[in-house]
Amino acid sequence: MFPLLVFTFRMDEAFLADIAETFLLESIELSNEPLAGHVALPLEAPDGSVLTQLQWIPPHPGNTLVRTASVPLAVGLIAFLAISGGVTVIARRNARKLEENEAEAVRIARTDVLTNLANRLALNEHVAALRKSGGTICLLVIDLNDFKSVNDKYGHSVGDELIVQFANTLCGVLREGMFAGRLGGDEFTILTEGQDAEEECLRLCDALRQETNAPFSIDGLSLPMNFALGYSIGDAAEMPKTELLRQADIAMYHAKQGRTKAAVKYDPSLEKDNIIEQRIIAELKDALETFEEFDVVYQPVVSTKTGRLNYAEALLRWQSAELGSVSPALFIPIAERTSLITEIGRFVTKRVFSDLRELPALQASINLSPVQLRSPEIVREIRGYAENAGNDPSRVTFEITETTLLQDEQAVLFITDALRDLGFKVALDDFGTGYSSIGYLRKIRFDELKEDKSFIEDIGTSETGENLLTSLAFLARALGLEIVAEVVETEEQLKLLTSLSYDMLQGYLLSEPISVSELSSLLVDRADWSGLLQTVDAA
Repeated sequence: MFPLLVFTFRMDEAFLADIAETFLLESIELSNEPLAGHVALPLEAPDGSVLTQLQWIPPHPGNTLVRTASVPLAVGLIAFLAISGGVTVIARRNARKLEENEAEAVRIARTDVLTNLANRLALNEHVAALRKSGGTICLLVIDLNDFKSVNDKYGHSVGDELIVQFANTLCGVLREGMFAGRLGGDEFTILTEGQDAEEECLRLCDALRQETNAPFSIDGLSLPMNFALGYSIGDAAEMPKTELLRQADIAMYHAKQGRTKAAVKYDPSLEKDNIIEQRIIAELKDALETFEEFDVVYQPVVSTKTGRLNYAEALLRWQSAELGSVSPALFIPIAERTSLITEIGRFVTKRVFSDLRELPALQASINLSPVQLRSPEIVREIRGYAENAGNDPSRVTFEITETTLLQDEQAVLFITDALRDLGFKVALDDFGTGYSSIGYLRKIRFDELKEDKSFIEDIGTSETGENLLTSLAFLARALGLEIVAEVVETEEQLKLLTSLSYDMLQGYLLSEPISVSELSSLLVDRADWSGLLQTVDAA
């Protein structure tokens, strides 16, 4: 249906008076019957029939003046009616164009420009519409991991193309009628409805993981696609329209914290964890102003060949005045997410170099976080700390986790080469987390491998885990790397690892993390674990 714009004029006494005044007439009126002494102008309908007559007394003197007045009046009325008809046509055309423009404006306001998916406004309106009918709805939020580093390293054009490819992949796993949108940045959403809404949501998660197993190829780059999944379920009629999204966001945040591929379902207990985290962040910021609540301890790494200390891994401890002793497993991930880890990393590195200066016989390892590795100044800073302390770089090993390597292979390649060129050693930590590639080990120069602790924990409970430990030992030797086993806590673990000729061992069975003064005593006494190793071998 086309819109119609209709103009109407009520020809009442006021209207007729205006005509009389404009054309200097004594009187003018509408009448179906001829009036004596009046000049008449018929007003016709579109079909030609006479509706009525416009009649007026011609002015005096003479017929000339009558003819003079009647002609412009007739022309004026005809022109008026013609113009009105033209205006109606033009107005109709303009109204149709306005309607089309309005529809396009409505669409644009609810569509993400980059991906053509629905945006946050469209999601809110969709949820509001569902509230009227009620029923179960499930909202899934997807957040791309480490997307910022892609933008920072390769530029926003590559980042935009990554977003577009992921959006296309997302659309490929949807079923007809499902709602999908981009909430902004690297965050997406899917909404499912009905009694099986949760099952459909989980099916989509599985399908999406399968479709993103292979890296995305953009401008010759191979970019792995990792993401966090969080979802919430509720009755559309009972929940405020923004509550479902808030809950799904919280669940997604916890999935991101744990670096898990599994979709996390919202639970009220997650809110409590969020409150605790906010308090930890506040206390951590206060503690970083003076660093007085922090200390560095060392856990010995023992050589299986000599039974003596090879080096010690530096570990951070935080004794908060408000929170008490806070586990590194709790506050380190929080520090990484908030970028507070940068200051913490500088503190640990400077402290270790200072301790090395005081203990000439000590060799140590320092963990580098993914956030530190993204800093273009990291190598320059490390070199400056070593020079100021007067340390031999060969006494220090920097540990980089395998997940960090997978997040940014090129950055790790650059930094490991730069550190080794300065004389430092580099270890690949947590090797074997399930994403390992021999190609990385051949391309990047490492000095040693530290296998993931899950393999050690499997000893005695999983034959597969023990077989993997054997394979890792052979792999390390084939690549000319030393291999270190962490988290050694039982004699059974120690026995297997020594039989596999692991180069070094670390764990509470050998020594818990100790203070620098206790470490100094070990160095002076030339601590020897040979007795423990031989006892296990004999057993």
